[in-house]
Amino acid sequence: MFFFIIAIIALPLSGCGGDGTTIKSKTTSESKNTATVSGTSTSTTSSSDKVSGVAAAGAPMVGQAWLKDSTGKQIGPSTIAADGGFSFDVAGLAAPFYLAAKGNVGGQSYTLYSATTSMGTANINPLTNLAVAAAAGVNDPSLAYGSLDGKSIPIPITQATLESAIKDVKTMLAPLLNSYQADVDPLKDSFTANRSGLDAVFDVVKVSINASNGNVSLVDRSNNKEIVSAEVTKLRTAKAMDSAAVPSKQIISDLTAIAKIIEKMIPILNYVNSEAKDYEPFFSENFGMHNGRNRKQEIDEWISGGPPQSIKEITNLMVVKTMAPGTFMIGFTVSYANDTKEPVVMSQPWVNEGTKEAPAWKMIGNGYKFDMDLQVESHIWDTASTANSTPVSGLKFWAEDPGSMGIGSFLIKGPGLPTEGLSLVQNPNQANSFMIDEKLRTKNIPNSGNFYPLDDAVISGIKDGAEYTVTAYGVNSTTIGTATYWTDKAPVTLAEINKIGISNFFPTIDFKNAKGVSSHNLSDMVDGATITFTYGFPKTTAYIIDRLESSAGIWCDNNSYWAEGEGLSRNKTSASITLPGRAWTPCGGELNVKANGYTTWRVIRHWMFEKDPVVSQATTNLSTVTSESSSTSGAEIKTDTAKANTVKTETLSSQPVSSSVTTSASSTVSTSTAASSTSSGQTVSLSSVQKSAVTIGDVTTTEGDSGPVTANFVVTLDKANSQAVKVDYVTSTVTSTADPAEANVDYTTTTGTLTIPVGQTSGTIAVPVLGDVLDEANEMFRITLSNPVNATLADAQGDATIVDNDPEPSVAFTLASQSVQEGVLVTVTVQLSSVSGAQVKVPFTTSGTATSGFDYHKLTVSPIAITPGSLSGNVSFRAALDDVVDDAETVILTLGEPTHATKGSTAIHTVTLSNVLQVPIVPKTGQTISYSPFDDGVHQAGISWPVPRFTDNQDGTVSDGLTGLIWLKNADCFGLQSWSSALSLANALVSGSCGLSDGSTSGSWRLPNRREFKSLIDYGRFSPALSNAHPFSDVRLDVYWSSSTYGGTTNAWNMNLISGVLSYSGRTDSRHVWPVRGGN
Repeated sequence: MFFFIIAIIALPLSGCGGDGTTIKSKTTSESKNTATVSGTSTSTTSSSDKVSGVAAAGAPMVGQAWLKDSTGKQIGPSTIAADGGFSFDVAGLAAPFYLAAKGNVGGQSYTLYSATTSMGTANINPLTNLAVAAAAGVNDPSLAYGSLDGKSIPIPITQATLESAIKDVKTMLAPLLNSYQADVDPLKDSFTANRSGLDAVFDVVKVSINASNGNVSLVDRSNNKEIVSAEVTKLRTAKAMDSAAVPSKQIISDLTAIAKIIEKMIPILNYVNSEAKDYEPFFSENFGMHNGRNRKQEIDEWISGGPPQSIKEITNLMVVKTMAPGTFMIGFTVSYANDTKEPVVMSQPWVNEGTKEAPAWKMIGNGYKFDMDLQVESHIWDTASTANSTPVSGLKFWAEDPGSMGIGSFLIKGPGLPTEGLSLVQNPNQANSFMIDEKLRTKNIPNSGNFYPLDDAVISGIKDGAEYTVTAYGVNSTTIGTATYWTDKAPVTLAEINKIGISNFFPTIDFKNAKGVSSHNLSDMVDGATITFTYGFPKTTAYIIDRLESSAGIWCDNNSYWAEGEGLSRNKTSASITLPGRAWTPCGGELNVKANGYTTWRVIRHWMFEKDPVVSQATTNLSTVTSESSSTSGAEIKTDTAKANTVKTETLSSQPVSSSVTTSASSTVSTSTAASSTSSGQTVSLSSVQKSAVTIGDVTTTEGDSGPVTANFVVTLDKANSQAVKVDYVTSTVTSTADPAEANVDYTTTTGTLTIPVGQTSGTIAVPVLGDVLDEANEMFRITLSNPVNATLADAQGDATIVDNDPEPSVAFTLASQSVQEGVLVTVTVQLSSVSGAQVKVPFTTSGTATSGFDYHKLTVSPIAITPGSLSGNVSFRAALDDVVDDAETVILTLGEPTHATKGSTAIHTVTLSNVLQVPIVPKTGQTISYSPFDDGVHQAGISWPVPRFTDNQDGTVSDGLTGLIWLKNADCFGLQSWSSALSLANALVSGSCGLSDGSTSGSWRLPNRREFKSLIDYGRFSPALSNAHPFSDVRLDVYWSSSTYGGTTNAWNMNLISGVLSYSGRTDSRHVWPVRGGN
């Protein structure tokens, strides 16, 4: 996917960096420094009973803060404000006060500490983090604060030790702080995220402390070189940094330039119909390869992805890592329209293909020849029988060969893995994807093909930031490529989770069925169902998140469907996911909620849906079956992979008897012993008599149209027997095949005992096959033998293939044409001549005079799928409400060649879009406010422009010589507003405000409608799409409201001045305001 698929890179837990940049979508401000970090802001009042400050690392931290007094009493967590501010009421608490902040800045995770001996201002940042450790005399600043569970007393810190530590920090960094005009008190002084002063220091330098040995390291972000090294407990004697090592400020200019590029990307990312040409300007022509994809494939991946929700803004842009001189990996925080936030690190590096004076930043590939996702995960499964199962932690490795490089396997080496490495082999059910070699899987857990569980002893040897080397091999064992990946945090041990508490560590999830009862029944996961569930955020301080993610899936054998939900926010407690339809019966399913605590570290809770329990049926979706012994039967169970989906158990008794039971497990368990237990506990030997071996053959039969035919299975002995041979049999559906036959629909369930008399070597089992007139794929069922008497089972399974003999139905449009008015939802039906037993897919193409994305949109994606048993399917689209009176337009749908059907006679359907507007619209004549579309003005597309087009009237207005409209010269006087506020502000605009001296009064100005905005656009220009000689000021490369409504009472049209494209959004969204008056 595009950049929201997060790269796996080294991210230190304590450090600094970033900037105050806020990159807006259509809904956010243009200001580059909207986040003010100030110890004296409204969120950081310093009244006599408060401790207030700002938590930042070059930009405000997104997360939570805590305060603890000298006795160990703790307050918090408190959510850090958008400007980084926090405030604690400390009335009745005993100084000194210790502070902690946990969250993310610029896509990276931080845990920072601070302290103060008095009420008032106390900021939290990378330098206070350093000072607290030094003042407490510890290597790890967290030891000074103590645990965040509020059950520990902090290490005493005095005013003298704190002041001394801050002085030592400033002395060591004096050349850097002086060069950046940042010689301030990081604890008490205010600072602003404006890429100057102390904020600029955090932009260019990364600070980290090794908690085990106390080593302090400052690294220049532009080249990854260490510029200062010291011991945190010996800062007083530390050598001041060399003035020659002070980093250049170029990285600040680079971040500013990259921010402008990303600002242009956001409207394209939010636009559902973006095309390759929209993205191409952002990708270098020398892109190379990125995770196994070339430039075209990567752009296609972005187009197919799209953000999980509409992006509201991007903040805290920072350099995460320098890949090479002038080539950066970028991180930031994404805020979505549903008020959730997500830390993001782009996997595509940025490179400047221009100069310092005229930068041209573009994305390039990372050079990797494959796509790999490494995650540290902790799982828990809620089932009908277990509300809180035993959690499992480990590593997830997901690998793909998207560029078809011929990769045959992967070998991964690193902490916690086998010495010889962990091998990934090709997934037989998904092309170009890979899963853990089955013989290396160690736990019986659902969907474990890519998850490698670890026990506590192994996890204890893994450190934060662990490094893993991945090598891809071709099918002939040649090396194709090698890459290195890092993790943020080590896996969490079961002991740690139990200490925190399972209910606190994991998010919560609960699903109730239609009866309002919590349910794990698979029957509730029906075709196309909308699954509504409640959820809750984790209550632990082990990790801090602002957003949960959810998904739902069903599976059986080689089939699976997954549906992703939108991000889950703290201000809600319930959400829904709609499942896709399917043409097969699921064996299992789940809902899950994921908490992404760090970039490469997440916690997942699974709500499992299961079939009703069946006696002797093994649990589905287990990667292996655990060996165990039965104390009553004496049977030993061993894994056997000879035949999938079969479990055979030879139960020993006082007689030489064996038995076989078929289950739905994905492994084969066979048993055999040399002796058995009698009821009295004595052991007897099995008979040594040579018995006949029983085999059963496969059979093929043609299905009829009505009434049953028979599938005759022949059971054969390898030799005649001196005693009659008996064997039990039972039919079953073969769920592992793509087209299983359904019991009592396609065949009759049959059980019984077959007797082969003495001297004979064969017998027949007849199973009725039920006919129908449905066209469908060939189907399969199975008969299984068990409990042989006077014989042994050599081959206990026979498969029957039912060959379909029914003709394919034809498919066609029900009508050849229809006429509709613009602005309506259009539905076109295709219908089968008869019901089919197979899924029919009907491709279609569009043509006609109407333009997709302008005259109509939200077209159903080809092909049309008609599910088995259904007679029809639909194509739908929304006909756009046009602005002008013009000729009727057409959308022509043409059917292609269908699958499992033939094309009927009516294969073309023409939809004529008729104008709603039948007469020219009356121009503006003094209205005061607008709440409906097409109030006035005339769309002037294609008209020759007068020269000059625009005239600056020198009174704060600009006249348009083409339309006669008069526009406010200042194109952003009001900033971002909701639609209703934009209408009122435009109507209330008077001379004396917004630079006006035109004598206008209240009611003179209005919000332009769609046609008026269109008439302003120069479609030959981009960013902005205005005439090159326009005289307007403060034109924003963003989106502006029009007065035209869309789709009832909730949406309105707006104009994107980057591309000149009209779109619509909710009226509560934020857009810019550009008033207009007059008209021809």
